[in-house]
Amino acid sequence: MAEIKTFISGELTIKKIIGEVTADELMNALRQFYTGHITKYVVWDFTNGSTGKLMPVNVKHIAELVLQHAHARIGGKAAIVAPNDLNYGMGRMFNTYAELGNIPFETQIFRTLSDAGIWMGVDVLSAINSVTELPDAPERP
Repeated sequence: MAEIKTFISGELTIKKIIGEVTADELMNALRQFYTGHITKYVVWDFTNGSTGKLMPVNVKHIAELVLQHAHARIGGKAAIVAPNDLNYGMGRMFNTYAELGNIPFETQIFRTLSDAGIWMGVDVLSAINSVTELPDAPERP
């Protein structure tokens, strides 16, 4: 079971994954994001997390969920930060499904938070340090 911490600063949401995340945990975090304060920029930070429990079919379902809500973020950007090869590969798989679904915002995979921030045009590290962590919503059944 993973911990997913949420930080919001202006038009930036950062989801920090800590531990080995399941598909259900990611789906719940996505539902929480799309029913809450939707921002133009989102960073999914797997620096301290692992996608080792995910299967390709899980990644496809996650992409399908994002596509269902993608109209809410037209013109936005989503970055996946994945320093290790497993997480990076899962991020690339998600990106492929998103592109096949013609997602109306840009997605990219990066090895570092700073590279993701440069691409988005925001200072991700300062944003994390300058905001209060938001409590995550309880899991849905």
